[in-house]
Amino acid sequence: MTEIKPATGPMSALEEAGFVLMPLHRWNTVQKVKGRDGETTRELGKRPRDRRWPSIAYDSSVTLAEVAREGVNAGVRLRAIDLVIDWDPRNDDGRYLNTEAFDEFVLWHGLNPTDWPTVETGAGGRHFYLAKPSGRSVVDVLADFPGVEFKSLGRQVVAPGSIHPNGKAYHWAGEPIDMFGAPEAPEALLSAIERPARGQQEVTEGGVHSPGELEAMLSHLDPEDFRDQERWLELMMACHHATDGAGREEFVTWSAGDPLYADDAPVVGQRWDSLDARRPGGVTHRTLYKRLSEADAADAVPRRSAADDFDDVEAPEGQAPLRTSIRTGEGRLVSMVDEAKAVLFEAYGDEILQRHGQLVRPVQLQSRRDEEGVMHSAGTTVLMEIKDTWLRKRMAQGARWYRMTAQKGGAPKERQVDPPMDVARTILSDQGDWPFHNIVSLVAAPTMDVKTGSVVDRPGIDPTTGLLAVFDPTAFPRVERGLSRQEAERRLRGVEHALFREMPFVDEASRAVAMSALLCGLVRATMETCPMHVFDAAAAGTGKSMMADIVGIVAAGAKPSAATWTKSDEENEKRLASMLRAGPPVALFDNLDATRGDRLGGNQLNVMLTQDPARIRILGRTEEQVVNTRVLMLATGNNIVVHADACRRVVKCRMDAKCPDPERRSFDWDPKQVALARRGEIVSDLLSALASYFDAGRPDDPSHLGSFEAYTPIRGLLRWCGYDDPANTIEDVKATDQARSEALVALETWRAAFDGTWVTAEDIEMFLNDDMADMEIASGRELQEGREAMLGALTDGRRNRSWIGRALVKVGGLAAADLYLEVDVKTRVRRFRVLKEGA
Repeated sequence: MTEIKPATGPMSALEEAGFVLMPLHRWNTVQKVKGRDGETTRELGKRPRDRRWPSIAYDSSVTLAEVAREGVNAGVRLRAIDLVIDWDPRNDDGRYLNTEAFDEFVLWHGLNPTDWPTVETGAGGRHFYLAKPSGRSVVDVLADFPGVEFKSLGRQVVAPGSIHPNGKAYHWAGEPIDMFGAPEAPEALLSAIERPARGQQEVTEGGVHSPGELEAMLSHLDPEDFRDQERWLELMMACHHATDGAGREEFVTWSAGDPLYADDAPVVGQRWDSLDARRPGGVTHRTLYKRLSEADAADAVPRRSAADDFDDVEAPEGQAPLRTSIRTGEGRLVSMVDEAKAVLFEAYGDEILQRHGQLVRPVQLQSRRDEEGVMHSAGTTVLMEIKDTWLRKRMAQGARWYRMTAQKGGAPKERQVDPPMDVARTILSDQGDWPFHNIVSLVAAPTMDVKTGSVVDRPGIDPTTGLLAVFDPTAFPRVERGLSRQEAERRLRGVEHALFREMPFVDEASRAVAMSALLCGLVRATMETCPMHVFDAAAAGTGKSMMADIVGIVAAGAKPSAATWTKSDEENEKRLASMLRAGPPVALFDNLDATRGDRLGGNQLNVMLTQDPARIRILGRTEEQVVNTRVLMLATGNNIVVHADACRRVVKCRMDAKCPDPERRSFDWDPKQVALARRGEIVSDLLSALASYFDAGRPDDPSHLGSFEAYTPIRGLLRWCGYDDPANTIEDVKATDQARSEALVALETWRAAFDGTWVTAEDIEMFLNDDMADMEIASGRELQEGREAMLGALTDGRRNRSWIGRALVKVGGLAAADLYLEVDVKTRVRRFRVLKEGA
């Protein structure tokens, strides 16, 4: 039997038209739930996969890739400018004997839907796609036309190409929607379904929160905890009062998050509309606060800043604050673009940022997200490319857009419109002429500039450094300056004891690497380059992944963005590029295993560790992309092998529990929970110690590590406070490299055969072919292994003198341990010798 799969082709038309696509469940997914009459089976194929889908920043291209890869359905998350008429014949009660409810609705209102883009659903219904002004809200249903539903902001419909739970496909009936979007809804339609304006009733302390704030607060409450009718109704009244009735869509969407009532959105909306904001039933917004407190989410109530008290100073009493007005029309593209840029920079200058010819924005992920093989944890803040639809939304929020329309026998009249999509797309393509701040990196906790020693503890964009701080400063105690060396050491040892006291470090240098990872996680955004930090162990279950998670929690408040290492260099490069584009504070390659042949290295990894910015190759294309590389890179694994040039770019924390089953060890504490609970204090102690080292004049700075000058104060602080130098682990990293070990054997064999004298390619040829009878060196198996090493490491397996000469010139300068291959090309015959350090 042929497997039924969704098709991305019909969905692509919606993506091109600017609609937001999001992943749903697979079409045949079901769930057992306790219903009103006992346990029932609920079909999930038409439901969003992510519970917090209204607030997640979806990328439609990523959704299409998930559909193709995982076989899930896709949904269309509707915006304020979207209107979909959803007619379901199963809900038509047959009151119109000769016509269907939708046809009757069309006839009554004089509509002509023949040119409306239409999708035929798998159940035999229809979805009609239209556009509407963002400021006009619509009702969900009209009592006179059963089965006809009107959907807009806060709702979703199944995209064409998806599969209905009955196995039938959604498909376009006629031509798909074109790239210019849906046609405007007729005024007769909008007038018929427009939601009546809320009354001007007297409000008792109501309207204290915006719909967006309500959405954020409700995200901390589980709708399944409100299945009791009275409890749910009380919460609805509280939310209605809190927003003065404006939070309708947010509450309806939240209620539909309970699978038991996912189909009851129209009923919920009608219940909401029956309320007013005058303390219905005596309930106020404080009931909402109480429910949040009961859910241990009292902090979710938005704090009011002093500036909020003056929002309406410039506006007449009873009106909203004045906004810039932008006139649209033919021949006004340049002026519209310039005015829109000014509005966007003024209103959203900390949100809309530029990075190497691309506009990006920070997004804190509300749920786990898998992107190109990289898993970003919930709570992680990443940088996301700005799309034209999102930019258009911000343009509509930041300014009033209008056009002049001619009136019969009178003067032209202003008509409010939505921002033209052409303006948004022109702004996105206007590289080099953006007013927006450049971003170098983002930080999710206070940090310190390792060049100057200055502390960054205020949120927002710093135009001087290009740092975007995305944290609540009240969560972190003040960074102290001028601590004594003893006090700085006490702070570091206190952090170590709180987080790492049970970790089985094999030596003091490994302990220093663990502390270095914590410090670098906080200040990596100010470091042009930084070594990769590796957590390595002899066996699984020793605590490697826990160590990496702790570093991520301290630096970013969430686990690191993580990917697995693969045997494919191209796949590893793709995942590394995805990490750099997202720009989280900490990223991790997890679970490398030498027994599988994993070798940590590669040109792209080497480049990003020693260059900022760096050019990375975009797989499948000929061009390269410039990215910032200020992400702390971690790796975990068992007996990790670091390969070739990556060896000098890695510091390693080695752990050994010295027991056969380290995962069976039990402890009376959870270091990750400690990191979360005490994060503010830990960050303050680490930065206070580092700041005090700068204040003391950096008295214990070691010599610079090649390519990592910015890493020097981290090493110096640790030495100052009695720790080992984490750079001392680099030699151990080099020792694990098989290629490097082969090179050492090759040079040792050469040195034994020829000492430090000059030789020619002919001499090497004779030695490799065993033609030197008078050699006084070790013989037998050891000699043969040495020759094989020379062939592999120095001559690419060739034994003839002409090739040997070229190969040795190519690898000239090769070093291993204290041996060095020197090449002399100035003489008539090329000469070679191996020197020993100090000889």
